[in-house]
Amino acid sequence: MSPAIRTDFMILPDQLLKDCKTQKTYSDVHTDALTQYTLAEFISSRSLEKHIWKMKKYYHRNQNHLIRELTDQFASEFKILGQAAGLHMVVRFHNTTFSRDLVQEIAHQGIRIYPIENYLLEHSGCNYASEILMGYSHLSFENIAEGVHILRKVIT
Repeated sequence: MSPAIRTDFMILPDQLLKDCKTQKTYSDVHTDALTQYTLAEFISSRSLEKHIWKMKKYYHRNQNHLIRELTDQFASEFKILGQAAGLHMVVRFHNTTFSRDLVQEIAHQGIRIYPIENYLLEHSGCNYASEILMGYSHLSFENIAEGVHILRKVIT
């Protein structure tokens, strides 16, 4: 919901519930009763469920729009490796190596991409230099189209 509200909840199997409650007491910041009541009402009234479905549709539309824009601009020059991973997708560009200089040039044009190599704990000898993480959750359709167009101009 919001870090400022300082409220969280977990859905646990019965066998973990007791241990988790015990552990939570050691780190709990004790949320006030009104906030707890509000969250309980938000969940029990199915407002949380409705919100989740609404946001899933919204993010799915953005994801589909990004895929369409990539297809329009790059045709078969890319492959989506991970799109069921939330609010980002992993994209491999077949003829592009995302060097530090190229990533900086793309950033200079106002586009943020994240090379997958930045997320590796250790390099296994595999080459991930052509793979990037692209976010889409906070972008309008216009932002997505403009960003993919700029990306196309910079890497070709």
